[in-house]
Amino acid sequence: MNILETFEGMVDDVRGEIAYLTLRSEQTNEIFYGQYNAQQFKDFGIERHFGCKTVRQSDGLVTVEIYPLPEKVISPEELRQIEEKVDKVLAAYVSKEVY
Repeated sequence: MNILETFEGMVDDVRGEIAYLTLRSEQTNEIFYGQYNAQQFKDFGIERHFGCKTVRQSDGLVTVEIYPLPEKVISPEELRQIEEKVDKVLAAYVSKEVY
């Protein structure tokens, strides 16, 4: 068994039978968007955060493994730091839209 690539994923939305996903390659940081059967994600025990890897089996077949990941917990201090960074980035932003 040879792991080809691993991804960290999020279920962005579920509409009807379709789960809309965002995947980030842990090797390249590339972002991919896709859709998957929502019921299958539910059957895997996935509500939001998941891992995914492509694996070359010993017979040469490439399979995809999808598994739930624990939700990330952000401390109040981490949240404060994130808010400060967002405020700094947006402080110079001036909308050109007319409302």
